[in-house]
Amino acid sequence: YYLKPIQYEDLHKRLEKSLEEVKKRARSKEKEQYDAYWHDNLRTYKSHFWEDALFWVDSYDEEELEFLAESRHLPYSREDRFTPGILRFEKEKSRMSDFPGNLERFVACNIMTELCEHAGIRMEMFLKCRRDTWALVFSHGEEMDRERMDQVFRMLVRNLEGVLQCSVFVCYAYGCTFQDVRGRYMLLEDYCREYAPKESCVVDIDRFAERMYETGEPGEAQKAENAVFKVKQYIDEHFCENITRDTLGEIVYLSP
Repeated sequence: YYLKPIQYEDLHKRLEKSLEEVKKRARSKEKEQYDAYWHDNLRTYKSHFWEDALFWVDSYDEEELEFLAESRHLPYSREDRFTPGILRFEKEKSRMSDFPGNLERFVACNIMTELCEHAGIRMEMFLKCRRDTWALVFSHGEEMDRERMDQVFRMLVRNLEGVLQCSVFVCYAYGCTFQDVRGRYMLLEDYCREYAPKESCVVDIDRFAERMYETGEPGEAQKAENAVFKVKQYIDEHFCENITRDTLGEIVYLSP
């Protein structure tokens, strides 16, 4: 057997095939490691993208935003719709009052991620932008209409209040295009500076603007928004009971 002539060409082909198989397995393993790394850090990449888009650059046009997303390998396009928002709660009055900054951000982000997954929406960014204030961006398809989004935010507020044991306020701008997200977010900032209440409330900035236009007074518009929120919240919590108009009127101190 040992004296049998060696077929060098056949041996060479077999060695090349074996070497190629080893390289293929190495590339596959490297790709798996890269995919795992990318998946683990995707939330950070998205957060940095939106931080740039909302806070650090005066304005991007639609093509520039698409290029910025593409350069960071993020799957955004001009057909996507986004809902930016601002969430506020007083840390000192919450269960996280003793948490240091890094732990507070970690816990709050994980709570929001779990709540959003349960609600079936994609949270693209949740970032603490100043004391007691968080910026957020959701992405969603056309099936998430305005009413459904309002229900999602109210659900988030109820659940956050249960976890944090304090009042939670949210305002948002529904269904923005890529190009409009920054401008709409700036409107939310203006609203928070001028009108935001301290009690629990969910405010659709477009509906608030409509009410303010109808009443002519920001204060009246805010009162109407707060009354609607409290009534809806009461109905959600007591839907199994016999609810009357008089009961709802007493909640918001209005005549039915």
